[in-house]
Amino acid sequence: MVDICGGIVFSKLIAIMKHFILILTLLSFETALGQGSWVKKADFPGGARSEAAGFAIGSKGYIGTGRDANIAYKDFWEYNPTNDSWTKKADFGGSERFSAAAFALKSMGVLGTGIKTTGAALFDCWIYDPSNDTWKGTANVAQGIIGAASASNGEKGFFVTGMVGTQSDQLWIYDTTTTWLWDSWKNFPGNARNSSAAFAIGSKLYVGTGAGGGSVYFKDFWEYDIPSDTWTRKADFPGVARYGASAFAIGERGYIGLGSSGTFPYQKDFWEYDPKTDKWRQVADFAINGRYYSVSFVINGKAYVGTGAFSVDFYEFTPPAPDVGFEELSTSRIQLYPVPAIDKVYFDLNSYYHNSSFRLSNALGQVCKSGVITDLTIDISDLKAGFYYMQIMSESDRYRGIVIKK
Repeated sequence: MVDICGGIVFSKLIAIMKHFILILTLLSFETALGQGSWVKKADFPGGARSEAAGFAIGSKGYIGTGRDANIAYKDFWEYNPTNDSWTKKADFGGSERFSAAAFALKSMGVLGTGIKTTGAALFDCWIYDPSNDTWKGTANVAQGIIGAASASNGEKGFFVTGMVGTQSDQLWIYDTTTTWLWDSWKNFPGNARNSSAAFAIGSKLYVGTGAGGGSVYFKDFWEYDIPSDTWTRKADFPGVARYGASAFAIGERGYIGLGSSGTFPYQKDFWEYDPKTDKWRQVADFAINGRYYSVSFVINGKAYVGTGAFSVDFYEFTPPAPDVGFEELSTSRIQLYPVPAIDKVYFDLNSYYHNSSFRLSNALGQVCKSGVITDLTIDISDLKAGFYYMQIMSESDRYRGIVIKK
């Protein structure tokens, strides 16, 4: 062995370099867990467009309508995330349009309203049945609506705000319990607007951002309680005011990002909302340049976002690991050893934390192992080799650390 760098032998230098690389890897791993990640998927094959509409039904996603710089479309496409492929389906049943609204409900999709290239506002609505690739007309809304935000909680669908001659504050609910009819409910209490963002979680609808008249843009955020037909102001969206943003819900959290604030470049930031704490936190920025009027939908716990601003590219978003980030200020690190571990991982906690719960999550945020702490050892022999994020949770504290399984 050759003595270099003031007495550090070559083999020790290599060991130090490996340790340094490991630390960087761990930091990157924890950052990804805390922010989520974007992965490029197959481009949308229908051509560059903006103001399209879409939804997910089961394990498939759908995108259709929209416009390019000159014409509006009525084509309709199915995305399969299993093999990352697109398939052309039956054209939308109504006329060509853009700025339409859409959601999935009861294993079917609902798409309607919008505007023709002639400037005519549309009020017709159509149901798509993926089992036989057909469209049929359904109950129309009472007025033509342009640029409404839309969402669904699985039982009811929602169109809210938009343009009805001028900026609108209307809320329309599509209720399958009343044989697929629309009802107008208590209006959105914020300023009338169009091109806002919406998502639904359980019995709540969340609406925010959007554009008023002139160059007025919003960042206020509201919760609608469906059973009581009441609105409540919540914590403002923390990004800059914008319109044409994308929104979706994954599990018990909602996400808003992208959009335009009236100037170029378009926004590319994304934010996660926790309704239990009424708090926002920033997650990973969109993978490429910002845009507005994109389509988004969720399949099996992952979001898919694409098109918008006359583009075709398409991306998959894996959300942050459960409970990572929101409790960051009250969470302490814990030393876990050995590194790497083979069958068991050890840690040092006093007896107060016995019978606390633990959870091991992978880089995708999926919980791979959980249980109750009975001693200062956790068996990991059943886990695959790799990096895992460890959380230990008592009634008053949380500890976190990284486990490396060899």
